[in-house]
Amino acid sequence: MDIISQLITACEEEQQAEENQFTSIMLAIYILVVALATIQVQASADNPFTYEDNLKAVDAYFCRGKSGNYRHPNGACDHYIACGVGCKNAKNRRSYKHLCTQNIMPCPGGLFYDEKAYGGYGACIYKAESNCLQFQGEVCYGSTQESYGTYTHQCTGQVTLLKLVSKSGSVGCYKGVTPGYWGGCPNAPPINVWITEHRGDNFKYVKKSYYDIKHDIKFPEPFTAYDANKYGFYYLNEFHDKSSFIYFTAEHNDYYTYFVKGKKYRVYYGEDLFDQGVGNNVGKHCVYVYASFYKYYKPNQVIKF
Repeated sequence: MDIISQLITACEEEQQAEENQFTSIMLAIYILVVALATIQVQASADNPFTYEDNLKAVDAYFCRGKSGNYRHPNGACDHYIACGVGCKNAKNRRSYKHLCTQNIMPCPGGLFYDEKAYGGYGACIYKAESNCLQFQGEVCYGSTQESYGTYTHQCTGQVTLLKLVSKSGSVGCYKGVTPGYWGGCPNAPPINVWITEHRGDNFKYVKKSYYDIKHDIKFPEPFTAYDANKYGFYYLNEFHDKSSFIYFTAEHNDYYTYFVKGKKYRVYYGEDLFDQGVGNNVGKHCVYVYASFYKYYKPNQVIKF
């Protein structure tokens, strides 16, 4: 074989080697694409809830800041822990698997992933002891003639603690008395503030008594309210009339301590609420409302009472 023939043969062998290498690369790419498609199909089958669906569901129940992140407005409780928010088991549509790798998202601010929640299925929860207070609104209330204040709640959940912080003003149970933030009556218990459900701007109670409105009272809880006198004054922990803030704690998880995002609630001076001795009341008080929640989160969950 002459030198020219040898060169031609060498070129042909090199070209064949390149073609074989290209074929191998294309085959590997094809196998990879098929594998990824199979994984995606399997993930879709195991996880009917999309990431966007979960975001919508979370947004329906929890507070979202101006930045778009779920967080406390003052920067507290800013915990972002990856957690599964529910992958349905194909064999049992009512059960939820543990943490699903294809469906991981951050817990909203103030929530923590608890692998024991929901009987071991795992969920994002508010820890009662974390005391993550979230701003709910600002409201002013008077002391007479249905001068309650109304605010719109910003979160849905079981409230563990509702805090009122004095902003401005004061109230008193008669003219000439030294007014206070929460009661303003020297010969009575120091607190006379009540939180009730809002039943329309034109709604008025026909019979002004605790028993008439007890189903609308959110705070104080019934066991505290029973100790109140007929004018609505009561004792609340260590708080006094000049305390810069007060808070109510929920001792029972029931309808009375469950609040709904977008729903209106009233803040009343007790004598105005129960229509007792309102003729000589004075003043107006403005407060900030904060709340902490204990709430298991589950996609598309609807809580009914």
